[in-house]
Amino acid sequence: MASFVKDEKRGTWTVRYRTPERRQTTQRGFKTKRDAQQWWSKQETAMSEGAFIRPSEGKVTVEQLVTDWLERKRPTIRPTTYRNLEASARLYVLPKWGRRQAATVRKTEIKSWATTMNRSTASHALQVLRGALDDAVDDRKIGMNPAREIELKPRATKERIYLSHDQVSDLLDAVAPEHRTLVEVLAYTGLRWGEATALRVSDVDMLRRRISITKQAVQIGGKFHENEPKTKLGKRTVSFPRSLSGSLSKQMDGRGRDDLLFPNPHPAKAARPPLYRRRPDPYTGWLQVALEKADLPRFTVHDLRHTAASLAVSAGANVKVLQRMLGHSSAAMTLDTYADLFDHDLDSVADALDAARASSTRSA
Repeated sequence: MASFVKDEKRGTWTVRYRTPERRQTTQRGFKTKRDAQQWWSKQETAMSEGAFIRPSEGKVTVEQLVTDWLERKRPTIRPTTYRNLEASARLYVLPKWGRRQAATVRKTEIKSWATTMNRSTASHALQVLRGALDDAVDDRKIGMNPAREIELKPRATKERIYLSHDQVSDLLDAVAPEHRTLVEVLAYTGLRWGEATALRVSDVDMLRRRISITKQAVQIGGKFHENEPKTKLGKRTVSFPRSLSGSLSKQMDGRGRDDLLFPNPHPAKAARPPLYRRRPDPYTGWLQVALEKADLPRFTVHDLRHTAASLAVSAGANVKVLQRMLGHSSAAMTLDTYADLFDHDLDSVADALDAARASSTRSA
């Protein structure tokens, strides 16, 4: 039960009621008794359904929710993932929403905010805000999460570059000798940069022509760390063409089993990616110098992974083989990423159907 009391001095109404825990409390500021009664009717329904939210709970700030959420996430995610989320919170979420009470954040506001950022930035920022407000819903601080189901800008499509065998050869001729084997491995195995630069000599089995991916090198705050591989499949093994045996053997010469296969000038540290400097020109570094020398289109080191996928498919690899090679979590993910590489399969199927129909005894 609740009682409705009018403040004669201010002309407003107050609702006095008990929470589900039987604690006496009030809600003030209603302009009319009818408004107070309507509000109380909703609260009664929420209490009967177990969905009651104390008005005072919604006063918690977004900053506090985000801070608590990040602390809970930290032990459960990779350091690089945490760093990205923390940066999104610090640079985008907290400047906009930090001082706001959670209960005052509106969905239309979030939609407008998301349109001011590119898709990638908005996606990370929304992940932070959505996660923090989800926790607020779970703790019954707010009734619903306004950051849910926010549409983002369409993803910008970038034409993917696949090098041919001849173009890879041209690149290998143009690249500096100390990077040649690394480029060759990236172009013919599909390893990620972090996976390749975390390889130890002991990860290469020359007899079986296998490379074991057990770690990946990541840069956090200017320092390099070794983490578990990015792929959800965990550790995996990939094969390499026999033509890589000679260059890999030379790369291993003089190194111990526990030494990095592709170190930077400091033997104990992983090699830096060629485009790690963003300014003044992102297209600087040894890879871009080699691309210009070989008269090849500009691309990033990750495009060598796409090249490896293309060359594998052209050699007859099916989607399951490609999935294992690239370390994707599912064949569906591989198809979503490289559907264009399997277009020729449509013609192959049609030709096979024609051949089967022509050989049928009942064909016209």
